[in-house]
Amino acid sequence: MRSSERQAKLKSVLLARREDTAANLAAEFGVSERTVRRDIGELVLSLPLETVRGRYGGGVRLCDWFRPSGRYLAPEQECAIRRAADAAGERLSTGERQALLSVLTQFAPPV
Repeated sequence: MRSSERQAKLKSVLLARREDTAANLAAEFGVSERTVRRDIGELVLSLPLETVRGRYGGGVRLCDWFRPSGRYLAPEQECAIRRAADAAGERLSTGERQALLSVLTQFAPPV
């Protein structure tokens, strides 16, 4: 498997799992931990990854704020927008309330 193919698969694995150890990824892909670390070094350029030190070689995880669908609201931000839309209720026009809720549609993960 070429490094670009391995990095694409590694990216999809990390998007699905959100975090994993370097040792586990190395075993899964049949490469050394050093190769996984090198691949992660390349993926850091396109994904918000955090490397984690650990007793057993450490690992990697996606930043909490990152949403693979390209949506970037944290759960507490989504909750605040919903509360604001509900609290403003009668003071907002229908169009204004829809505009506020469209932020959730565009930036929050689907429920």
